[in-house]
Amino acid sequence: GYGVIIPGVFMLPEYLAPIFKMQNIAVLIGISALCAIVPFLCLEAMHGTGHKAVERSHASFCAYYCSVVPFRRNEQTGAPIPVAKGELLRRTNQVGFKFMLTVALFSALRPYHYSPFPSPRNGESFIHLTTMFHWGHLLNNFLVAAATSVELDFGSSAVGLLVSSATGLSTIEVFRSPLTRSTSPSDFWGHRWNLMIQRNIKRGVYMPLRRILLSTYMAGMAAFLVSGLLHEIILNVVSLRARLYPHVGRGYVPKHGNHLLFF
Repeated sequence: GYGVIIPGVFMLPEYLAPIFKMQNIAVLIGISALCAIVPFLCLEAMHGTGHKAVERSHASFCAYYCSVVPFRRNEQTGAPIPVAKGELLRRTNQVGFKFMLTVALFSALRPYHYSPFPSPRNGESFIHLTTMFHWGHLLNNFLVAAATSVELDFGSSAVGLLVSSATGLSTIEVFRSPLTRSTSPSDFWGHRWNLMIQRNIKRGVYMPLRRILLSTYMAGMAAFLVSGLLHEIILNVVSLRARLYPHVGRGYVPKHGNHLLFF
């Protein structure tokens, strides 16, 4: 796992992108999802921190570790919950609405280069910390955050719908209205924002470190560090277009280190 599978997954996009001449940003983001899922599932399997119910049979074990979006489980038995036809119809309607909302937001923001409001950062560098709290800068960041949240929510909901349709099992809701219904930072990160990654890092990083008697504080800090490094890797995958095909345009060039410092 540590010597072959995990390093291989992180290196895979670097080999796949030039072989298949991947230039679409959405495809590159999808490829980067491998880096956010497979390594942590491997860690979870190797350290035995997965749900105990998945070890009852080979079929449940394979279903658990091969599912991109986690299944909802009965709190008492741990068994996966079957998906009802009404739930499938409701989630299909939700995916359609989220798709239209994603298209609308990005179509509205793209002509303004995602900064429709005047901001000190437009063409300038930050000189004073107070400029970060300029009303235009705050509104621009909120709109981009909202568009990103809706886009990720649509993608995860669509994949979850496909998994439920194929397996007949209900999947979790990965994004639970984090920007509009969160009551605190802990509620935002722990119960509403990207619950799939939160679960993967908890079972793949935090719980194994706690098993080796690392303190709660140190294990938590390590989990946030891994989360920051993971986002840096994802940004590197998304920027492959700019590095592999400079003739088609500048593309996205990330500023490495910002996400690591944030987390």
